[in-house]
Amino acid sequence: MPVSADVTGPRNRRVLIVDDNRAIHEDIRKSLAVVPASAPETEEMEALLFGDGAREAPRTPAIHFEISSAYQGEEGIAYVHRAASEGTPFALAFMDVRMPPGLDGIEALARIWQEDPALQAVICSAYSDYSWAALIARLPQVDRFLVLKKPFDSIEIRQMAYALTEKWNAHADSVGAYATLHKSEESQRALLRAIPDAILRINADGTCLDFKPPTGASAALAAYGAALPGELARHFMDGVRRAIVERATQRVEFELSVGPGVRHFDAQIASAEGDEAVAIVRDITETKRASAQEALGREREAIIRAQAEALSQLSMPFIPITERVAVMPLIGDMDGRRVERIRETLVQRLADQRASAVIIDLTGVENVAAAAVVQLVRMVQAVALLGTELIL
Repeated sequence: MPVSADVTGPRNRRVLIVDDNRAIHEDIRKSLAVVPASAPETEEMEALLFGDGAREAPRTPAIHFEISSAYQGEEGIAYVHRAASEGTPFALAFMDVRMPPGLDGIEALARIWQEDPALQAVICSAYSDYSWAALIARLPQVDRFLVLKKPFDSIEIRQMAYALTEKWNAHADSVGAYATLHKSEESQRALLRAIPDAILRINADGTCLDFKPPTGASAALAAYGAALPGELARHFMDGVRRAIVERATQRVEFELSVGPGVRHFDAQIASAEGDEAVAIVRDITETKRASAQEALGREREAIIRAQAEALSQLSMPFIPITERVAVMPLIGDMDGRRVERIRETLVQRLADQRASAVIIDLTGVENVAAAAVVQLVRMVQAVALLGTELIL
């Protein structure tokens, strides 16, 4: 039955005793009971385990064990099964060899390890029931158990309990660390798989140490693997060496002939450990094409605006008739915005020409919007301020 005790921090100090002799249970419990730090026996054990210097070393908190008892092999198996199922496994079992009328300790331990392979064990026996060869034939997991002959000493019990429970915990820590590392690696692999770009790991002499081929549209680079033709390879390696030497990210753009066309690539190269660099190579062909289309569109818009401006100027020419008189024939429809532009043009030309009169010819105008009438009035007023007579 379980005996309540504290467990130091998150460490597993759960111990199972499997023995048909109740006196053995009491002896082991007493050996593992918490002893005051000032007790001579504690000092003796610390000196035995850690040397005489431990007597002068600062005291560490005593280790508390949580102890359970089973009196037959089958009962011990049931204890281990239940503890493992509940997520509170035992770290250590003290296992007697002879436990009539049931299973002997060796057979029970073999079955216990089927339930919980990580359990550490101390095989206790007053007899030479098994030779070493026979024992390891039955229990080939020799790294999981120690053999203790009865009668045993309390220090031996305590030393084995301390060492083997700590071994169990160290193994659990390593398993947890490995699981965390494995999970992190899987996350990184998933992230790399999600990146469509090619990823290369290269050393300073140009050897490709690792290569993740691209996916999707950028798969065109996969045809070249990690090799680039001639001058491109030298250009690329210049970026690699600069990244390694300067410890600064380098950018290299290059083109490759793929099938009937040319594809464009952008490589971001960063230094890695030692004389290595990592390059992420992205296919930027579509981006280049989109940029070229945008530039072409902007150029066309500029041409259209220039043509519109030229047509606008042609549709409202300022023609000097004499040194002091000019005419401006207008054609097409008149709206407020167009009249405003005519006014701006007229005022500027009158300021340059110093004409005393200007004739606005509206015979070519088909429609005049209401807003244009307002602007025409303002135009007359603006011209009058210049001292010029305006004739419509």
